[in-house]
Amino acid sequence: MWRFAFDSRSELDKLAEHAPGAAVYVRLATGSPGSKVPSEGKFGVAGDQAVELLRSARSLGLHPYGIAYHVGSQMTDPRAWEHATRRSAAVLRELQPHGITLRMLNIGGGFPARYTDPVPDLSDYGACIRRAVARHLPYPIQLCAEPGRALVAEAGVLVATVIGTAERAGKSWLHLDVGAFNGMMETLLTGNRLVYPLTDSRAAAERCAYHITGPTCDSQDTMFFGVALSRGLVPGDQVYIYTAGAYTTCYASTFNGCCAPTTHCLP
Repeated sequence: MWRFAFDSRSELDKLAEHAPGAAVYVRLATGSPGSKVPSEGKFGVAGDQAVELLRSARSLGLHPYGIAYHVGSQMTDPRAWEHATRRSAAVLRELQPHGITLRMLNIGGGFPARYTDPVPDLSDYGACIRRAVARHLPYPIQLCAEPGRALVAEAGVLVATVIGTAERAGKSWLHLDVGAFNGMMETLLTGNRLVYPLTDSRAAAERCAYHITGPTCDSQDTMFFGVALSRGLVPGDQVYIYTAGAYTTCYASTFNGCCAPTTHCLP
């Protein structure tokens, strides 16, 4: 490994000590709203900090290589990449008088999958990114991307079984054998705003609104509110959770003694 991302002076000092001479690229904050799973806060620095950090990298014997940004996962506004690319271009320009020409721009991930709400076509994102690169970057540069969710989310279906039902305060509840802590963590991370497409094994014409929760004793383990499924579901019926190919089994734990879902690959 010879390229490393960083966004603080302390990380630079570690890299200078443990990977002397390595190529480094700085994580730039984007300030982009609109993603279902925001990624700002934990990572990323402002443009002036990025310039100073890359100059410091050179003084420490490291090789200033590029910039990385991430506009947030499940981003439904292609224009977010235009804004982030413009901010990156400003850093590129500020570094040039200091004799630093970067070679890579990592535009991150965030490209969306289809859940219950419509999303723009991926070609719209490509067109917006191409325009932004042509309009803002001061010189040709290698582009990298990390399109994880958009590639794999729709390839997975999570098959859950109803293990309990209840009526509380006039609301119908379904308890499934899978919950937030053993596969559906993103429902919690998004405050239940990321809603997956759901069907059930009965496929009845008469529908009922359900609150759907998991098998653990944790009161936070509720994934969906007011989802329409077949009326009269009982233990043993199945619920199919679509677009479950990303950030499900990789998040799964055995919290409260519940097993992680088993993965089956079908041709």
